[in-house]
Parts: sequence; structure tokens; C-alpha cells
Amino acid sequence: MNNNKAVENENMEKETALYLESQLKSDVGRYKIWNQRELLRNLPIQIIEKSPMICSACAIVEELSDDYNKADEYIARLKRLQILYRANSDKYEEIENYLRCMDIELAHRSTTDLFNKYKLLLEVLEKQNEYKLKPTITLNRPSLLNGARDNYKYASHLFTAKKPLKMMAEKLYQREGCMIFELAKAEALYQENKIAESLSLLSNLIPRLERMKNPELLFVALYLRYCILIVTGQLDSVYCMIDKMKNKLNELDAFYLIPNINAIRVWAAMLDCNYPLIKEWGKNHAPDESGEYCNLDRFQYFIKLRVYLLYGKHMLLVNLAGRMLHGLLQLERHAELCELYTILAMSYYNEKNEKQAFQYLTEALELCRKYKFYRIIANEGSRIYLLLRDYACAVIEDNTVIKLMQMSRTFGLFYPDYLKPKLYKTTTLTATEMDVLRLLCVERSNEEIGTYLDITTRTVKFHVSNIFRKLGVKNRRQAAKAAKKNGIV
Repeated sequence: MNNNKAVENENMEKETALYLESQLKSDVGRYKIWNQRELLRNLPIQIIEKSPMICSACAIVEELSDDYNKADEYIARLKRLQILYRANSDKYEEIENYLRCMDIELAHRSTTDLFNKYKLLLEVLEKQNEYKLKPTITLNRPSLLNGARDNYKYASHLFTAKKPLKMMAEKLYQREGCMIFELAKAEALYQENKIAESLSLLSNLIPRLERMKNPELLFVALYLRYCILIVTGQLDSVYCMIDKMKNKLNELDAFYLIPNINAIRVWAAMLDCNYPLIKEWGKNHAPDESGEYCNLDRFQYFIKLRVYLLYGKHMLLVNLAGRMLHGLLQLERHAELCELYTILAMSYYNEKNEKQAFQYLTEALELCRKYKFYRIIANEGSRIYLLLRDYACAVIEDNTVIKLMQMSRTFGLFYPDYLKPKLYKTTTLTATEMDVLRLLCVERSNEEIGTYLDITTRTVKFHVSNIFRKLGVKNRRQAAKAAKKNGIV
């Protein structure tokens, strides 16, 4: 009886292992690994130790949760498993393949000596010609230089060491390698504010990427084109583009990228002061930092930080920023640290805490000087411009600060109301004025409003005049537009 149960358990374990391996082989965005996290975490140790793929997947799950010690424990298990096999045997080489792949895949293990680790991985690939868990390029973020890891420290090499880098990319990613290299260059140029050069590269790349049907790379390219439209003041064009981006990714079955597409739409909504859309995303789609934290959602968390900034929710912003800060420091993600420090600086500035605001801005500026993160800071528009102006007077006014002031001022002129608090928060309408405004928005005349509310036409005119004054508008059409734009009605 016991023997039968043991056999049954063994068969069940084998079936579980086969199921997981089939899922993980086709996992591109790491969402399959993350969605199987409970099953992976509850697996008997004997299954984990028999499968290099499952052991690697367990390490990835812990990395995504910012638990780097647990991730390293699974790598130690892989190493112990490897020594059971004869050197140069097929099984030994297979595990060596996974170990080298994990040294790159796990960002906390690849903050130093990354190029050498790529070379070691290439040695294994030349022997085996394939590996089952390819290192991710973007980890679902719309960036190569700030994707699975922060590669901005190598951005200058894209122009000074083109040949070896391009060759390495082509060896690792075959026909996609050349486009990865060119797309990374386009990103670096954009960040340095060389917009025309970046757009020129993109114009050639996007049609080729569409034909290749690689959703991750296409997402990066389309997002970069979106950013260029934004910084050149072409907001009217972006909503249509976001819809096309979403449709293309759906066609490629890249469902795992859609949450980030929705977050991009919310950023556009903040530029356009579309408060109902922002509110709906925050309520129904934004990741919940009070639940289980996942690095796959980090791009969305940055959008959520801006939503908190918009609504003046300083403590919630600080709490989320603190949750993110540990992992960003551990992984040496300088671009996201620059972004986080900038947002914290703006929030403390809004709270009239100049000392703390200047401290975080100093941190952001140091990273900007070192890695040329100009667009990361300047794209915060008028809010960061006003802070930079005060900082220049009180602390220092060097070339970096002057350049950022010029860039953020231009951005602020395109989007003067970006990150401006909702109008109705500073505008108090009476209950009757709200009723009049609702009817005004559906184009009712003063006489019709008076009849419906049982008040005189003269009283209606009095309320309409007060509404115009409080909303800062001159006519009924402007009042209706302001009310809808700011979510008042």
C-alpha cells in the first residue's frame, strides 16, 4: 500500500515538473514564472533539485520579490547539483549553462563585470548552440538601457566600442542583435536630448521590428517614439498611437505588456489633465503596493508615484518610494534612482520642506551629471522647473542645472497643467452651483435651468457668474470643458 502511494506521489511530482517546464520554456515576459510562484515555492525540494530549469525559475521568483538571499540559495543548489556530474558531461554542461544564464538574468548578480559574464555565457552557447531560459532584455519595461538591468553605465560604449558590442549582441540574439544595438543607441540619444538623431534611427528600426514581430523590442521602439512626440509637444497624436501600440501587442499575443501600456496612457492623461481616466486607473488597475510587491510592476509603480504627487498624497508617495528604494540601490539602477529622487524632491517641495527637497534633488543631479539623465528630470515639466530655479538660487547653478531648467521650462510650456492638482480641490462650488453646472454642461439654457431647479432666471445668472469666477473661465463652453476635464462633473 505504501509502495503504491510512493509511486503515485512520484508520478505526481514528475507530472508537476513536466507541466512547469512546459510553461517556463515559453515564458518571455517572466509573467508565467511569477504566476506560478505559489506552486514553485511549495514544490518538494527533490523536484527542485532534479530540474535545473525549475531551480532557476525559483531563483527568478525570489529576485522579482526583491528577496536576493533566497534567490542566491537556489543558485547554490544548482552548484551543488552540478558537482554530482562528471565535468564536461552533457548534464554538467547543461547546469553550467543555467548557472551562467542566471548570473546575467538575476540583476543583483550582474551589477559588476557584466561583459565578462556575457562572454562566459557565449562559451557555453558555442558548445550547446541553445539554452532554454534566455536572459530577458527588458523585463517588460519599455526600455533596453533601463530594462532587465540598468545598462546606462555602458551607454557611452555604444558609440566608442560599436564593433565588439554589436558582435556580442548578434551572437546572443542572432538576427535581433543588430536591432537591439541600434535601438539602445536611439534610447541613449533621446536621453541626452538629441531628439532628431534618435528619431532618425527609430524611423528605420520600427518597420523592421514590425516585420520581425518581436513584441518586447517593438514595445521599446514604439514607446520611445511616443516619448519623442510628447517632448516635442505633440500630445494630440499620442492617444491614437497608444491604441495602435496596444493593438499591435495584442496581435503578437504579448498580453503581459498591456498593463504597462495602460500605465503609459495614464501618463498621457496626466499631461492632458484627464482626471477621470487617472482616477479609474488608480482605482481598478494600478498595482497595490500593500500586497505582494513584484518588480515586473515597477514601471507602473513610477506612474502611481506621480498620481500620488498629483493628488498631494505625500505620505503614500513616501511609503511607496521607500519600498522601491531598497531594491533600486541593491541593483544599482541609477536611472530609476534618478527618477525616484526627482519625484521625492518635488513632493517634499510641495510640502514646503525645502531642505529635504534640495537633498533629494542633489542626489538626482549627481546621477544626471554622471549618466546624462537629462530627459528623466526635465520631463517633469513646470514642477521641476520651479524647484530647479529655487535650487539654483540657494545651492548651485552649474551647466547641468541651467540645461535642465531650459529643458523643463520648454516641457512646462507645452504642458502647463501637468501634475497640477485637480481644479475642484481648490474650487468650492455650492450644492446649487453644482446643479447649475451639471445642467449647463448638457447645454440647458438659463430659462430651462431655472424651470428645472425651480429658481428664477436672475438667480440662475447669479450662480452662472459665480461658477465662471471660481473656474476661471469666461463663457459656458469653457465652463463645461473645465468641469469635464477636471472631473468636477
